[in-house]
Amino acid sequence: LLSSDYRGEVIVAGQLGMMAAELHPSGGVDPAALAADRAGPMVGSATLSVHDGIVVRTVLDPKVQPFLNDHRIDGIPVLPGVMGMEAFAEAARLLAPDYQVVAVEDVDFAAPLKFFRDEPREIVVQAVVAPAGDELLARCRLIAERMLPGQDKPSRTVHFTGTVRLARARPKAEKAKPVGPGNGARLDAGQVYAFYFHGPAYRVVASA
Repeated sequence: LLSSDYRGEVIVAGQLGMMAAELHPSGGVDPAALAADRAGPMVGSATLSVHDGIVVRTVLDPKVQPFLNDHRIDGIPVLPGVMGMEAFAEAARLLAPDYQVVAVEDVDFAAPLKFFRDEPREIVVQAVVAPAGDELLARCRLIAERMLPGQDKPSRTVHFTGTVRLARARPKAEKAKPVGPGNGARLDAGQVYAFYFHGPAYRVVASA
């Protein structure tokens, strides 16, 4: 600004006001059309945003969802990282239902999402989708707010980030050979899960 020869008026503001406002509450898309293709528990309501792409809001409740109730650390339900990635995948496919999820990349579990006192919490997933050759990349964030004591506004935390890669065709399944012979050794379910904190919803292996 100082080196320019412009001599008009310059306004510096902390917010853009009306220039940053959404033109339509749902982004101009019928919310029912976005939600019609949902196929999992991580999609509640969805809208489009000029700034944040597709925005999915979902209320999760440890009393309702076994993947929360059976995923407790020190007695507190914690959103599993894999369910955060599931939320990313479901949000991305709302905009591209004809595409398949082929990878989730550049994942960052920045902060655990805890459900204190077993109370429900709303999560918000933002996904901005852009072309990448014949594929699509959805850059996603999982956000939640929490009211802390002594504050008049909720604290907002970005818990997970990652990129969902979408393609027209599903990749071929891979199969690896065993690392070595079992020699008759066998573990029952109690031995398999002796060191895991996961509850019954995750204990699907009968023996190994």
